[in-house]
Amino acid sequence: ALPTEAQWQRAAQGKHNYIYPWGDIFEPTRCNCNSDGTTPVTRYEGSGDSPFGVVDMCGNVWEWCLTDYQTGDESLECLSKGRVRRGGSWVNRDADSFRAAKRDDMRPDFGLEFIGFRIVRNES
Repeated sequence: ALPTEAQWQRAAQGKHNYIYPWGDIFEPTRCNCNSDGTTPVTRYEGSGDSPFGVVDMCGNVWEWCLTDYQTGDESLECLSKGRVRRGGSWVNRDADSFRAAKRDDMRPDFGLEFIGFRIVRNES
């Protein structure tokens, strides 16, 4: 499934509530930003990882979350006019776009080359 907004943020910030997945100072060499396109997920592995070891939490592509931007609804049945997206993308230049707490929205039926997703698996 898509991660909820809370799951995405926790994976990006870890227990320390970092501003960026790697710490509190923006370092553009740790993520894909202000470039001409996407890079392999492993490109910044080891330098841009979150405290939980999750790779590519900022930069590369904005990531869809299950959460409705306005209501916080996390059901698949929600007829959302805007789902949360997180993480910033390769087209962004400003450090603010890559903060782990930065949130934005877009209609779920709208696609662009700089928007993607990650999936989560519930262990049972």
